[in-house]
Amino acid sequence: MRIILSLVAVLTMAPGCFATRSDLNLLLEQQKQLALRLSRMQDHLADLTLRVQELRTDVREVRGDMVQVDQAQEPLQQELIKLKERLAGIEQQNRISERVSEYQAERMRADLMTLNTPVQMYEAAVSSYASADTDRALALFGELQRKWPSDKYAVGAKVEQGKIYAAQSMYLEAIDLLLGVIEKHSNSAWAPEAYLTLGSTLFGIEQIETGEQLLNDLIKFFPETPEAASGQALLDEQARLKAEAEAARLAASMPSTAPTEITSLSAVTAAAEVTLSADAVTVPADFTPITAPAAMPDTAATESGL
Repeated sequence: MRIILSLVAVLTMAPGCFATRSDLNLLLEQQKQLALRLSRMQDHLADLTLRVQELRTDVREVRGDMVQVDQAQEPLQQELIKLKERLAGIEQQNRISERVSEYQAERMRADLMTLNTPVQMYEAAVSSYASADTDRALALFGELQRKWPSDKYAVGAKVEQGKIYAAQSMYLEAIDLLLGVIEKHSNSAWAPEAYLTLGSTLFGIEQIETGEQLLNDLIKFFPETPEAASGQALLDEQARLKAEAEAARLAASMPSTAPTEITSLSAVTAAAEVTLSADAVTVPADFTPITAPAAMPDTAATESGL
C-alpha cells in the first residue's frame, strides 16, 4: 500500500506528468484487492498452522496407541493361539462326527445283527479302538449307551468314549462324559479310570489345581487301585515340574553379578586356606605352647575331710 501511494505521489509530482482521477481510483482499487488477498492469505496461513498443530497432536496420539498395541500384542497372540486350538478341536469333532455317521449308515446294521448284548458291543468297541478303528469304536460306544442306558457297560462306554475324545483334543466333550461318570456313578468299577482320565485331561489344558484335586480324591477314595498309583505318579511329576519352574524363576530373578561374587568369595576362601595352612605358618624357635592347667582340688571334699 505504501509503495502504491509513493508511486502515485511521484507520478503527480514529476515534471511533465500528471495523474487523472480515474488512474488514482484504479490504483486505490488495486490496493484494496491486494490488501484483501493478503488478509485471505494470512487467514489461510493461520488455518494451516492450526492444522499442522492438530496433525502433530494426532501423530503423538497415534504413536501412543501404537505403543499400547505393541504392549497388548503378546497376550492377544496367546488368546489367538487358544482360539485356533479350540477351532481345530471343533473341526476335528466335526470330521469325527461325519466319519461316525458314515460308519453308522454303512456298517451299524451288520454289527447290530451280531452284537446282541452290552458286553459283546463293549468288547467289540474296545477291540476296534485298540485296532485304531476309532470311528467304529465311537459308533459302538454311542449305540451301547443308546440301546442299554442303564447297563453297567454303558458307564464303561462313557469312560472309554471320554478317553477317545481327550486323545482327539475334544476336551469339552471328554470332560462332560467323565464328570458325569464321577458324579452319577461313583461306585462303578469304571469310576477310578474316570478320575484318572479326567485329572490328566485337566493337566493337559493347564487346569492344574482342579486336576490335582481330582487325583487326590482318586487316591483317597480308591487307594488300592492301579489308577491310584498312576494318579500318584502324575502328582509327583507335576510337583517336579513346579519345583523346576520355581528354581528357574528364582535363577532368573537373581542379579547378573551373582556368579562373579560367588567366584570371588571362593577365591578369597581358597587364599585364606593357603595362608593358614601348616606349611605357610612360621613358628618361632622359642615358642612354648600353652598347656592346660592342672586339675583344681575338690574344695568341698577337702573341707568335709577336715
